[in-house]
Amino acid sequence: MEQNKYYKTNDPLQIVTFKIGEEEFGFNLLKVLEINRNMRINKTSNAPMIVAGIAEIHGQMIPVIDLRVKLNLPKTEFSNETRVIVVELNKTVALIVDEVSELLRIPLNLTGARPASALRLYSKYIIATGKLLKGLLMLMDIDKILDQDDFTPPETV
Repeated sequence: MEQNKYYKTNDPLQIVTFKIGEEEFGFNLLKVLEINRNMRINKTSNAPMIVAGIAEIHGQMIPVIDLRVKLNLPKTEFSNETRVIVVELNKTVALIVDEVSELLRIPLNLTGARPASALRLYSKYIIATGKLLKGLLMLMDIDKILDQDDFTPPETV
């Protein structure tokens, strides 16, 4: 795997893994502040499509991003498995995922380059893949998945 800003040593990767649809993703565990099951999300008017609303976490109002929408997948209703992962990027944001699978330590030798053809529309967010017993794990560059345009409200006519 090509070295990047997350994984600069030969230490095992520490990642949180989660599902969106049938796909298994993961990203750097050090970015995670907390994982919530039940979180009150307040809808906001005139918000970009990927912003599901805002939530209060430890007295701070933060945007809640629907990763399904960001990855151009159909929106679904919350289920018992739905989780909200609060992460610290250049700002604190919460990410809605279908299910948090587990926290893993993956040796670097189990990771490989991203197979561009297999990753469809969201290949630009994947930095590597990991081989697990249950299948392929796509490692995301969580800093890259959210850009400033995601927080710009749509223009009103």
